[in-house]
Amino acid sequence: MKYLATIILAFISIPCCLAGCSKSETTNEEEMTGNKIKITVSETVYMATLYDNATANAFRELLPMTIIMSELNGNEKYYYLPNTLPANASAVGSIQAGDLMLYGNNCLVLFYKSFSTSYSYTRIGKINEISGLAAALGAGSVTVTYELYDPTTDIEDLKNGSNIQVYPNPTSDYITVSGEIEQLTLLNGNGAVIAETKQNTVCIDKYPKGVYLLKIKIKNKQESVRKIIKS
Repeated sequence: MKYLATIILAFISIPCCLAGCSKSETTNEEEMTGNKIKITVSETVYMATLYDNATANAFRELLPMTIIMSELNGNEKYYYLPNTLPANASAVGSIQAGDLMLYGNNCLVLFYKSFSTSYSYTRIGKINEISGLAAALGAGSVTVTYELYDPTTDIEDLKNGSNIQVYPNPTSDYITVSGEIEQLTLLNGNGAVIAETKQNTVCIDKYPKGVYLLKIKIKNKQESVRKIIKS
């Protein structure tokens, strides 16, 4: 009877251990916040969802941002940010195409291929639909724009599957907009018009540092508004 009782207790203990392991794994998984950003490559817009961590929050505060990302290893693009971000790196084990991560505390990495890795990263976000991402990023350095997603101004761009590129942003002297421009209108923080042009470039070097709004009217497109940061 003593031997039988020992066997029964052993079987009862097994599910409890397994349940404990499952709970621990779930707790360690990072949750997505639902906050979305736009990543624009070669006029193609990709929607990404941010993780719920300090790194993603700090990265979000840097946006909008247009940068030139360099190629590495045939599977990623990277860019060294001018300032460090809070990091909490861990061994991710495997990379998925569309992962946006931080290497160290200032190297932004956008992966366009899936593979296994022994390196440690801090997760920032993940592109929701990666179709055509590798082709858009290409084989060399590429200009990539990261912006906050605003459904009130961006819905038409998402329907069309393309977006207007506004660069560089932040900027200290000028801003350029891609496309066949009909009108660019620059407004200050109070909503007053301070500059208008039918050209693709607006000079802002004479204006003080701060946040401005740029109304963009492109031929055959609905007018959109972008936030510009004068550095």
